[in-house]
Amino acid sequence: MLAPLIIHFMGVVPADWRFRFMGSSESVKSVQKSKAIRHQVDAGKLDLTYIPRNMTTGGQEQISTFLTNLWLYETVLQPAEWLLVFQTD
Repeated sequence: MLAPLIIHFMGVVPADWRFRFMGSSESVKSVQKSKAIRHQVDAGKLDLTYIPRNMTTGGQEQISTFLTNLWLYETVLQPAEWLLVFQTD
């Protein structure tokens, strides 16, 4: 389910946008099974990143805490100027 959504979003935004998928080890392994995802990773268009184990995104409050953590922007997302978040909920 995740891989087709990622590929769709990659196809409808400007071509020079890079993508970073952040997820649990299980979700990263799941999307890596997709040939289309692996192609985008190999092309440098998509990065797959694990959410650190000391952080949780199990609910709306935890997601908000994660997305407002300065570490995310200074360490993981740098030098990005924009952040597009999509969720399947």
